[in-house]
Amino acid sequence: MNSFFVKILICLFCFHSIFSQSNEVLINQALQTAKSKNIRTQDQAVKALEGLGLTENQARQLARQRGISYDDLLNQNFIENEKLLKDNSKDPDNSILETLTDTIKDNQNNNFENKNNFISLINQPKYFGYEIFKNNPYLEKEYLLGNIDEGYLISPGDEIRIIVYGDNSFEQSVTVDRNGNINVSGYGLFFAAGNTFKTLKSRLKIFLGKYLSGLVSVPQKAFMDVSLLQLKPTKVIVLGNVESPGPQILTSSGSVLGALYSAGGIKNNGTLREIRVFRNNKLLKEIDLYDYITTGELRDDIRLTNNDVVFVPNRKNYIEMRGEVKTPAIYEISDNENLFDLIKYSGGLLPTTQTSKVNIQRIIPSEKRSENNISDRELITVNYKNSLIKNEEIKIMDGDQIIFYRILDLQTNQVTISGHVYEPGTYSLETYKTLKSLIFNAGKGLMPDAYFSKIDVYSINNEGFEILNSYNLIDIFEGSLDVDLLDGDRVVVYSSFQVEGDKMMTISGFGIPETTLEWKENYSLYDFIFSFNEINNPNFKTNFLETRIDLKRLNVESGDYKTIKFNFGKTKELKNTFILPGDRVLLFGKDVVENINKTVGIYGFVKNSSIYTLEENMYPEDLILIAGGFNIEADQGEIIVNRVEINPEEERVVRKYNYSVDKKYLVGESDAPTNKFILEENDIIVVRKEIGYQKPINIKIGGEVKYEQNYILEFKKSSFADVIEYAGGLTKDANLRASTLTRDGNIMSVDLSKIRGNQQFLLDGDEIFIASNNGNVRTLGAVENESNFIWKRGLKSKNYIKKSGGKIRKESGKSYILYPNGQTKSIGFFKNPTVLPNSTIVINRKIKKERTEGKFLNDFSSTFGIIASALTTILLASKL
Repeated sequence: MNSFFVKILICLFCFHSIFSQSNEVLINQALQTAKSKNIRTQDQAVKALEGLGLTENQARQLARQRGISYDDLLNQNFIENEKLLKDNSKDPDNSILETLTDTIKDNQNNNFENKNNFISLINQPKYFGYEIFKNNPYLEKEYLLGNIDEGYLISPGDEIRIIVYGDNSFEQSVTVDRNGNINVSGYGLFFAAGNTFKTLKSRLKIFLGKYLSGLVSVPQKAFMDVSLLQLKPTKVIVLGNVESPGPQILTSSGSVLGALYSAGGIKNNGTLREIRVFRNNKLLKEIDLYDYITTGELRDDIRLTNNDVVFVPNRKNYIEMRGEVKTPAIYEISDNENLFDLIKYSGGLLPTTQTSKVNIQRIIPSEKRSENNISDRELITVNYKNSLIKNEEIKIMDGDQIIFYRILDLQTNQVTISGHVYEPGTYSLETYKTLKSLIFNAGKGLMPDAYFSKIDVYSINNEGFEILNSYNLIDIFEGSLDVDLLDGDRVVVYSSFQVEGDKMMTISGFGIPETTLEWKENYSLYDFIFSFNEINNPNFKTNFLETRIDLKRLNVESGDYKTIKFNFGKTKELKNTFILPGDRVLLFGKDVVENINKTVGIYGFVKNSSIYTLEENMYPEDLILIAGGFNIEADQGEIIVNRVEINPEEERVVRKYNYSVDKKYLVGESDAPTNKFILEENDIIVVRKEIGYQKPINIKIGGEVKYEQNYILEFKKSSFADVIEYAGGLTKDANLRASTLTRDGNIMSVDLSKIRGNQQFLLDGDEIFIASNNGNVRTLGAVENESNFIWKRGLKSKNYIKKSGGKIRKESGKSYILYPNGQTKSIGFFKNPTVLPNSTIVINRKIKKERTEGKFLNDFSSTFGIIASALTTILLASKL
């Protein structure tokens, strides 16, 4: 949390009359208040609030409205109590001064437009709806193929497959030519362009029914299936407030939303409410994306055709929703929409929203602004609940900031109990109506050393003031006094220590949490110590330092505590020493002089490497068993024991011992190992790997080999030739140059045809795929027609480029061929690489360079103006 707001709100708590002032004035008053009031502890801060008439609930409400945690604010900026204040050498006033001064500088640099609005500073809003373009599926693909519906229009370039089966059998793939015809081999030309996909199927059936019997007969004995293999891309233009304006390539079934995704999405200053589509220089459609964003439906979307223009204008307005709404953000509304529509788009109000008070911060129109009034905004408060009931419109204007507030956390029908009870808290008045039931049923009774002479009940009278009623706990306990509670009552139960102070005694130290009890007369040190059962526990005595017990007693003359030392074994002395009020007893453990938690470690090739507790007469074999035993690759014959040995002259840290493991003792066949090497504190065992052990290497080989299978390398020096031989050798269609080696899911750039017979390069998990000569070749990029070909031996890269219509000269850049084995070669004037099956030929598109005409003069003019201004300032300063 920004310390600037923390410090400001501290002073706002204590002096809430200055909430309406500007930040600069607020800072100055905060500094003056911190010095003048000298508020340093949490108790002082709470008392200051009460003195100003602010209850804790009201203070928490003020903090919550500004996004601040009341508890964090007190804990982070005030000392807990007076005792800690004495030990704190840093002046809190200076700390506040330094923090506020630094923060003022930071805020001046940040240049916030509205410094008086705390909510604006803490919660910067987002723009609603634009996040749908963040995970853009078009960013990593040139275009996406969509599902083909029945209404898709057939156009030149589409590839169609026709299959007839039944009494007649026929199959053929045809392409729609530029005239819109398809040539059905053996049956003539058929005009396909302009038909919908559904109409095409029915017309083709009639056309072929003239030649193929059973296709249109009743009953039908031959059947036909028509499918689209490839769609011709559609070129559209996306302009306006999008991330990448310009031409975009979509499928023929591309939509307006697809075009926007392809253009990188809409910028924040572009509208989502009025996307315009132009066809043949005429406005075809206006699309509103808010329905799509809020309901997932896009009813107005249309299918785009070649040369359609999608234009995104500037956003219509900026309406900001803040506070208790489901989606706080900056929205955009269309004409005739109001606050009710805006709430619908935001997802609605939260259950915790105040509906009777909604604030609208509105910019005063320029024609209504007065020179005598420096304010450019006005605040309007509306009753949303009444307007909703009466169906009255609440009109919204561009620039409005609408704030919905949270309901108060105040509750009715509640009472609170705190202090010296087992379960303090807030409870229902309906369940606990009397003071006695609240203490003994809700609070689970009084804790030891509760103060019985006084219990306080704070109530709120009819005038709203808090009044105090005190009672005697004994009267409540015995039933002689029955007190009925009121709504909002606060009950406080005190301890004897809170009231009587020094009439207490404390014991703490080894094995005993600090415990403070009410002082008892004629209570000896022996009685006090042995009143804790842990003292009699044998495990406790093992690590208990019996030679020293300290009794801290106040020296009345000096005002300081003095220490009186005792021995646990001298029982008579303990019984004759009586505890005085305020005495503190300290017990110690042996860990003040020795390490009582002794450990040893084991690492390496065991099942559970870790640190373990050292046992008496512990052998290395014992630790190996505790660690779960050896791993399969471990050297089970000899281990290394590392023992701490500090030798400054040799700069030695540890000494290593080679230890032979006694297998008979390890498995329980003997009572002790032969070496009888006993582990000491901090010893570390290292279990090494067995010499020559290697995990079997599993290789998978497939493709054009006689036996596709997994192969386990028989020897460390097994080679690629061994794997091929084990797979039965290559088939006649195998092509090693086009074959691939996959490792960890990645194709390695390696030509398998150049691997020497004895070369070793295989690793566990490698997958070898021997390619076939029956492959494809693909051309991509700046060619007239991106195509897929059947690979043909002898054809080179430029042959396939020529078959794709040649390069687009104005757009084409560097070219290269990507082989299936991950290697690449460039294509140039003198370079025409051989093509392998399943290769891809890529012709890059040129990057359009921005025009820099006049840029130098503009930069020079701007720079010269800055220098001239600086020189003028220096000259005037020197003359002054």
